[in-house]
Amino acid sequence: MCRWGLDRCRIPGLGTGPHRTARPRRRSGPAAGNSGALPTIIAGWADWTLTRGQARRTGLVHGLINETAFVLCAGSLLARQRGYRRLGRALSGGGLILASFGGVLGGQLVYRHGVGQERG
Repeated sequence: MCRWGLDRCRIPGLGTGPHRTARPRRRSGPAAGNSGALPTIIAGWADWTLTRGQARRTGLVHGLINETAFVLCAGSLLARQRGYRRLGRALSGGGLILASFGGVLGGQLVYRHGVGQERG
């Protein structure tokens, strides 16, 4: 957000406005995040197979929402690599919103249903 503001203010020496040449942006962060999501998805489905009742239903919705968020973020990465920046931003925003809802459901799974906690 800060960089966006600096790009728009057009002050010499700040941002990439008309006074500076735009540097190529790194794309390794989103790619690393997407690759790290695959083992998490697998582990989540493995945990889901051990749940019952309400926790199982909540876990199913949690998993589907988070996988949809993953697909949107992966689509965002591909769109940006192909030069469709607006589409990439829209997909990324949708993925962020869905991941937020998925995080709320994940919190319910852990704190309300005790999924993933050792009983001892």
